[in-house]
Amino acid sequence: MPEVALDEGIDLAVDALHAHFAGSRDTLESGMVAVVVEGISSLDQYTRVERYLRTLDPVRQVDVKRLEPGRVEFHLTARGGAEAVSRAITLGTTLQALDTGTEVGHYQLSSP
Repeated sequence: MPEVALDEGIDLAVDALHAHFAGSRDTLESGMVAVVVEGISSLDQYTRVERYLRTLDPVRQVDVKRLEPGRVEFHLTARGGAEAVSRAITLGTTLQALDTGTEVGHYQLSSP
């Protein structure tokens, strides 16, 4: 009997974590999310950020919208919208959120 209770507890914990990090079923539709990353000054850094964004669970597609000296604006197709992308980014150490007062997700590339 303890094994059944443990299995049920694990299932409930997994469901709760999934709901928290992936969003509710209502928010799982794909949408476009703009992400601006500062601190990109080389091809290696650009490649690092693009590859990182592609690994994020909610992200389905990564496109470059604008290249400027030291920054890149990406447009992501992502399940769960900007909130899901933001949650996924905060789980890693590649990008750090910048508070710019705008609606666009704005990040700084962290040192490797």
